[in-house]
Amino acid sequence: MSAGRVLLGIILCLAVATLIVSIVTIIYSLTQIPGLSDKQVYQLIFFLLMEPYFAISLGYWSVLAGLAVGAFIGGLASKGAGNGFLVGLINWIIIFILYISVTFVFNFADLSAWWATRGIILIVYDMIIGLVVLLVVGAIGGAITTSGEK
Repeated sequence: MSAGRVLLGIILCLAVATLIVSIVTIIYSLTQIPGLSDKQVYQLIFFLLMEPYFAISLGYWSVLAGLAVGAFIGGLASKGAGNGFLVGLINWIIIFILYISVTFVFNFADLSAWWATRGIILIVYDMIIGLVVLLVVGAIGGAITTSGEK
């Protein structure tokens, strides 16, 4: 039954984080940027989830909230601190894969130019912040709902 809870936690975490970033950040905060195509919006969702520190530096705190709330709900669904930790780790891997694959499919030239101008150290720092948020908050959510069974 633990694997089912972890799978449910992974799905909930990814859905909540993506919806919060999509609705709050992109619809409400980025309406000032005219001419975003659908491709750019899809790329922007996973870009912001993968680089939360950059989003915070722009004033988009909803990205960090999306990661934290998603991980917390995923941890709650997984019922265990270890399971919540696993939910956070797997979600980070899924977000990373989506970040790279959406970029390859839509526009890799822009991402490679972004990496070159920003520097790989800052991008790795961003990714580590996202990973830590997902791991810690997922474990906290899982620890709250631990049933005490072994």
